[in-house]
Amino acid sequence: MGAHQEFAGGRPRFERCCRELADNSPEVYREVHREFADRLSEAPRVFTGRMLEVRWEFAEGNQDLSGGSSERCREFVEEMIRQRTLYVECPR
Repeated sequence: MGAHQEFAGGRPRFERCCRELADNSPEVYREVHREFADRLSEAPRVFTGRMLEVRWEFAEGNQDLSGGSSERCREFVEEMIRQRTLYVECPR
């Protein structure tokens, strides 16, 4: 089962839980909702930062693999792109 299907399947349970929480304890519901919204608002920034770290690690690793020269790095990357296995940018 893919992550999307798993999320879609869990959504009705999540919504039911939220309704029950809102019906039984409006104050707790507001607090949980506020905390969830705060954490969710930080998610894009955290995700972007992590992806930049991963991209940098790949770029450094590819330069090491290619022998370190910018020209060889470009050749290496072009070969990987031709093979459709990798996309990176070489440092200039």
